[in-house]
Amino acid sequence: MSHIAVLWLLALMGALALRHIDRPGMQLVGAGRALLDTAEAGVKLVAMGYLGETRNAALKKMGEENTYLGVFKLASATTGWKSINAKELEKTSHGYETGNLIYIKEMSEGGSGLVKKGEFFYVEKVSANVIKLSQTESIEAEEWTVEIKGTVEFQLLEETTETRKKVEWAAAAKKAKLESKEKYECAVAEKEKVAVVGYWTEVSGGTATKPKNVRVVETVTPEEVGKGKTFAVTSATLDLLSQ
Repeated sequence: MSHIAVLWLLALMGALALRHIDRPGMQLVGAGRALLDTAEAGVKLVAMGYLGETRNAALKKMGEENTYLGVFKLASATTGWKSINAKELEKTSHGYETGNLIYIKEMSEGGSGLVKKGEFFYVEKVSANVIKLSQTESIEAEEWTVEIKGTVEFQLLEETTETRKKVEWAAAAKKAKLESKEKYECAVAEKEKVAVVGYWTEVSGGTATKPKNVRVVETVTPEEVGKGKTFAVTSATLDLLSQ
């Protein structure tokens, strides 16, 4: 059989095969069936981890995004919150503004998903009595699937840093982490209890209650620091896998 004849035969077989797959009720077996099953079901993939170059790029970016150290105090807790739908919380005359950063001090009967005790959220003011919560500064509202009720307490973060401190990071022995083992001290603006440490992408920006470009926040044991004194962080770790 000539090469041309062979090519025509293969093309015909391919056309027939494609036409048969499209016919309802046609049963395939063996490798053909397995291939079609995979295509119909979709591939379920669990990634094992970043390759070296990608991981290093991610770590470098993380170091650049967390360049300046500052501190916050926590205001007195507000209570009496309740959910009125899957996105909104209500409290009469809550006093919060869009861009405020809050800490959930208590939530005994919280919503599913991200909204829970011990987490930080940005506020979107809907009205004098209603807010939404977001984990992003761009304010993309979170949703929950059960009613938020019971004991709910929010605390407003207010920055008390006098001057944010520049921080340098180094790769840790464990390949998904950055470490800062030097002692960094930032001056505190007034005599308050420092309760939260934050990292910013810039040395200034925003206001005390509406901080801008914050990338990391973490609670610490409250410590009272007098005006003109410093709050020290002796070591820190940024972990790609911590969340």
